[in-house]
Amino acid sequence: MTAVPEHREVAELVDELCAMLASPLPQVRDDTACTILTLWTARGVLDGQLLALGDQMAERLSHDEIQARSFGALILGWVVLRDARTGELAAGCV
Repeated sequence: MTAVPEHREVAELVDELCAMLASPLPQVRDDTACTILTLWTARGVLDGQLLALGDQMAERLSHDEIQARSFGALILGWVVLRDARTGELAAGCV
């Protein structure tokens, strides 16, 4: 469930998963999108894409759907945590 499919671009999958964070269905939002994004972030799968992911999650903070705002903040926290290990982001970004 958490392996990156070989036939898909990671950035494309991340966009789909980010959109799923606004789903009203917990199975889609919690069990799939949030779980995969947190695991991929923690495992370094998204290293090199933390800035883009962080920007997407920051945009979610003003989303109309409460679940998108809540999960946006959660994933943003994982981005910051991963950056603390990798130092990937410029200080002004964090």
